[in-house]
Amino acid sequence: MRRIASAFLLIFLSISATNAESLIWPLDCVPQLTSSFGEFRVGRFHAGIDFRTPAGEGMPIIAIGDGSVVRIRCSPWGYGKVIYYRMAGDRIAVFAHLSGFHETIEQRLFDYKMKERKNFAELWFKEGELAFRAGDTLGFSGSTGAGSAHLHFELRDGWDRPFDPAIVGFITSDVLPPTITAIWAVPFGNNAAVNGRYKPARLLPQSGRPIRFEASGDFYLAIEAFDLESTTNPNRYGIGNISLHHDGETIYQFHADTLSFSQNRQAGLIFDLGVQEEFGLRRPPFRLKHPFGADIGLLKGTFEGAGVIQIEDEPLELRLVLVDSRGNSTEQAIIVEPAQRLPNIGLTAETAENAIEFVSDITAEDTIGLRFEFSIGGDMLRDRMPFDGSPTSVSGDAVFARIRPTNGANPIALWRQNSASAELSTQIFGADNIIVMAKYDAPPSALPRLKFREGLLFPEMEDSITFAFRLFGYEAGKSLTLVGREGEIEFTPDVFVVRDGARIDLFDGLCRLTIPDGGTFFPFLARAERIPADSLMSERYSIQPAGAMLRSRAEISFAMGLFDRQNDFNCLIQIWRGDTIFTSNNFDRHNNLKGNIGAFGVFGFAVDTLAPTLEFDFREGANITRLATATIRDDLSGFSNDVLPDCYIDGEWTPCEYDPDSRKLLVNVERFERGERTLRIVARDIVGNVIEKETKFNKN
Repeated sequence: MRRIASAFLLIFLSISATNAESLIWPLDCVPQLTSSFGEFRVGRFHAGIDFRTPAGEGMPIIAIGDGSVVRIRCSPWGYGKVIYYRMAGDRIAVFAHLSGFHETIEQRLFDYKMKERKNFAELWFKEGELAFRAGDTLGFSGSTGAGSAHLHFELRDGWDRPFDPAIVGFITSDVLPPTITAIWAVPFGNNAAVNGRYKPARLLPQSGRPIRFEASGDFYLAIEAFDLESTTNPNRYGIGNISLHHDGETIYQFHADTLSFSQNRQAGLIFDLGVQEEFGLRRPPFRLKHPFGADIGLLKGTFEGAGVIQIEDEPLELRLVLVDSRGNSTEQAIIVEPAQRLPNIGLTAETAENAIEFVSDITAEDTIGLRFEFSIGGDMLRDRMPFDGSPTSVSGDAVFARIRPTNGANPIALWRQNSASAELSTQIFGADNIIVMAKYDAPPSALPRLKFREGLLFPEMEDSITFAFRLFGYEAGKSLTLVGREGEIEFTPDVFVVRDGARIDLFDGLCRLTIPDGGTFFPFLARAERIPADSLMSERYSIQPAGAMLRSRAEISFAMGLFDRQNDFNCLIQIWRGDTIFTSNNFDRHNNLKGNIGAFGVFGFAVDTLAPTLEFDFREGANITRLATATIRDDLSGFSNDVLPDCYIDGEWTPCEYDPDSRKLLVNVERFERGERTLRIVARDIVGNVIEKETKFNKN
């Protein structure tokens, strides 16, 4: 087997005392990272580190120590072409997204494909069957399953648990500390507020200065942050070690050292998917709160609920510390002030012919820091309080008037001459709370409240007619009461409980959601909503919160009455961030269309009756030495590991590879004799639409 030697490869890595041998780098170049261990991926953590491959595809991938290949996999998706390499101590090195393997491995793969007539392959080997020495070439860099060329590199312990390769010395040159771009202060209780508002607040750090905000009730923090390797490498990494401290104690700590695949889906608990969905963020912020139901080993020395902070009468001084794998650190001081306690001010409004008169029993001491606002003709006018005299008159043209603190907190009063009626609805963005929206047809004559748990909730004022109430601990089916000057409105939020083993009928029985035993991390509330058909799509079915991750996949099924069955070409689809994703075309014995889902979202239906399109990338009769390629596209159901295009040369089935990112099909023709050959491609999508084309070429 070919052995690569270079001055660079003689650089050995220090490893822990339990590992006797030294390891070498998997690439013969100056190492440069593009992703770090433990970063967020949709529904999981990143289980390794990614290396840049400066030459793109075809760079030798080097055995980092003595060992043997125990498994390979070849797929257009996921890890693409991947090697699992076992070394001393049962540690496994994983090399993914390769373009090819060592010639011995390639021959084993080819023999398997020819025997099984399958382009997807997964092969296991006995210990020592494919042995290599440190420095041998195992394969070659590529982009299979990835979209762009790079090497995904993992190290796993004897229990198949990935750990940060930095622990055993795979650390690149890094002198830059992590960067904090924003801190989110998230209210976490009924009537809890940050800077006078009941919704999460995004706070921007200022160099060398503490972040300051006011809070009342419980809250937690979430962060947007990244790490850079150097000023010449633009790739942003996740943070390996995050801790939050108060008064000399650590109240939260995350350390990305090792993880278990059985816990990997808990990434949806560590990162704040609710804040991401509500505010339309590209990436979710990292939540500095130990979530309920999480048992993930990346959280160190904390307990469920750790990181939830309660502000009382004294300011809190917090210290946030971020450390990368090289030990570079960033600290941010955070000072939380108790929120201003608003006085209970009695105000009444009396309507005259040309004016609204506000009569108040407030005193000058009560109104310190308050501001009176009113709008005339669309212009907001302001006056400092206390007023000179009482009552105070406002023009009858006034649209509304309100009193609020000068620090921008929520208004404490709102009036209007005319009565108004409200419609109530429910929103859910995360698993922690629900939002009840009250939308009036005109500005109401008083700020509404919501009766909940023997108390009154204050709203977030979205505009002069829209109010949002955040409810923590709501029990499905319980009635709520909206209280306003116009009267009271009874309302029951249209939510249901998602729990282990639940079978939930939705949309008047047209849909059934089946949660498996152990399918959730904890019970949470969800809601279902029909989305009317429009010019682009038929009716869709939304299940919120879209960001809620399940511990294991649930089954969703729709009754056949929703559509006409057409030879199994009906497809269940999911709409995710504007993309249409094929989910299933399977029917159960009751002719219900069903599929398995790992998260909620928007679902709909489509009929896939179009065959894939297929075009050869060369003209007929072209001279080809190594690769014949074609472009294949499918509009909906596409392909899978079990449904891949087949290729035939002169009638003989031959292996080919499909790249879903470039839509290219690659056929290696090197093994064929010189002369004219006929290439035939048969491409069948998942639902069964098929296209078949052939052409001739000259093998050089």
